[in-house]
Amino acid sequence: MKEEVIRILKMVEEGKLTAEQAAKLLDAMGEALSTPKTGKFIKITVRDSDGDNVNITIPLGLVKFLSSFIPKDAKATLEQHEIDLNQLITTIEEGANGTIVDINSEDGDVVKISIE
Repeated sequence: MKEEVIRILKMVEEGKLTAEQAAKLLDAMGEALSTPKTGKFIKITVRDSDGDNVNITIPLGLVKFLSSFIPKDAKATLEQHEIDLNQLITTIEEGANGTIVDINSEDGDVVKISIE
């Protein structure tokens, strides 16, 4: 846990996070540590036709909080393919497992979301 705290503090130092965002993230980490561990992660992969690639792996316990940190490009691609991030979070909280989204568009965009 110490390594994660240092990483968050470095992000504040580099201006990637505000102090308020860091505090919320640290609080969420504390909550995740106090809840039963499932060992599951949500994995989001976005590859768009412009060559932008996004790979995100989030511990399932932090999904709701960390969804606000998903890059705008990735969110835009999800919305473009009519994927409601809030509905996905609800589905995950209800116990979904495996691949829950798998899109390959004609123009080369790829979106995959899975629970592992």
